[in-house]
Amino acid sequence: MAAASPDEEGLLAAVDAERERLLLQAERDAEGVRAGADEYARQVLEELQERLQKIQTSVQNGISELKRP
Repeated sequence: MAAASPDEEGLLAAVDAERERLLLQAERDAEGVRAGADEYARQVLEELQERLQKIQTSVQNGISELKRP
């Protein structure tokens, strides 16, 4: 197999550099998506916790009311 010409070597280096840049950008983008998804999940879970606490309070109040003589 013949050795690559200087032009081919330059092109291969440019392609490799672009590949590396794209991989790094994809990793940054993926991290941003994960962070956004984690924040959304945290917010949903906190809202669910608040609703459950309100329901629990209502249930406890109902039980207390039913226990009154």
